[in-house]
Order: sequence, then C-alpha cells, then structure tokens
Amino acid sequence: MRKKPSPPSIAGQIEKAAFKHSQIEYLPVDQLIPYKSNPRLHTDRNIDEIAGSIRRLGFWNPCLIDANNVIISGHGRIEAAKRIGLAAVPVIRVENLTDDEVRALRIADNRIAELSDWSEEVLAIELQYLVEVNFDGLNAIGFEGPQIDFRIEEQVKRVRGGEDIAAEAIPALQKDAVSRLGDIWVFDEKHRLLCGSALDPANYDLLLEGRKADLILQDLPGTLK
Repeated sequence: MRKKPSPPSIAGQIEKAAFKHSQIEYLPVDQLIPYKSNPRLHTDRNIDEIAGSIRRLGFWNPCLIDANNVIISGHGRIEAAKRIGLAAVPVIRVENLTDDEVRALRIADNRIAELSDWSEEVLAIELQYLVEVNFDGLNAIGFEGPQIDFRIEEQVKRVRGGEDIAAEAIPALQKDAVSRLGDIWVFDEKHRLLCGSALDPANYDLLLEGRKADLILQDLPGTLK
C-alpha cells in the first residue's frame, strides 16, 4: 500500500508563501490580464471609490499575478489605476502554487476579509478623530459622510446612555429667517443647498449651474401639509 505523503509543516507552508521585497515588480497595466472567471464584481461606483483612495493615499497594496500575468487578486485596484491614468502598478508574481491553489487563493483573498467585523466603538473614535482634524481625504476611506456621522452619533449615544443627541443638536428656530428664495448655501465642492421650490425648473438651472443630475428625489405635489 502506497503511503500518503505527510502534509508540510507550518514553517514549510509559511516559507512557501513568503516573498521578499525584491520580488515586487512594477508592470504596465495593459500587460495585466483579468481572470475571465473572476467571481468578485466591482461596480463603477466601487471603482471610483478605489481610485479616490489610490489618488489620495497611494497604491500600498501590490496585486497578485501568476506566471502569465493573469490577475489573481487586485482586479478592482487595477481598473481604478487605469481610470486615474497610472501607467504601472506594483505586483507580486505567484509562481510556487499549483493551478488549484491559485484558484483557491483568488477566492480566499476576497472572502476571508468579508468574514471580519468592525469594532464600532473603535471605528467611531478613529472616524471622529479624522473629522475633528479636518482630514481632507475622508472620501478616500470608503465611508460616506452620512455613514461617518451615523457611527459617531451612535457611539456618543451609547456613551451617554442612549440620549438622542441628534434631536438635542437641532437649534431652536430663529424669529427672523436667515435664508430667502434663491439663496444657495455652499458646504464644499460637492454639496450645495438651494432655498426654493422643487417644482420650479429654473431652480435646477440655478443649483446645478448647467450640469445634469443623476437622480432627483422629491415629494409629489400636494403631499406636504
């Protein structure tokens, strides 16, 4: 009876998977080949978010490719690199795994990260710090403004015993109005607020300055009391 080979030791497995800094290459993005059966999907919005992160924080996570330049992990990062005009990206060539192991690695690289959870308390503290120091790259971390505000507020409510700080933060109405029809409040490059009726087409021209909106949400006429 043929004896089955014993599995490699933990040290042997680590040595097999280890790579040195000198193994990081920079390859032109047009030489990298997407895996035709890649199970991980990226929306245009997700690619834009990755591109924003790379543009603001840099490309710190090399992609994995096989001996034939087929992408193992990093499809989204490579598409984002193309979108912002990067000519080359850092890659690590995986040549010491079997075809079956490469297929498994492609799935594991994405799936295992999904199985972790956030510490909402610690995340809220980190987000609040970035907000308080006016960090100008908040749009590069993958959380949108309302998501950041919600996590910070929920954590403060937990600390304060469940008080509704959102209601507490609403200032009392002033006797005299500070905004008139046609006023535009500018918060930053992407956020503007117009005082006016959503039923008046001229207000859209005033607010959007010639640009087209992707989506408009409004109440039907006569539904507001």
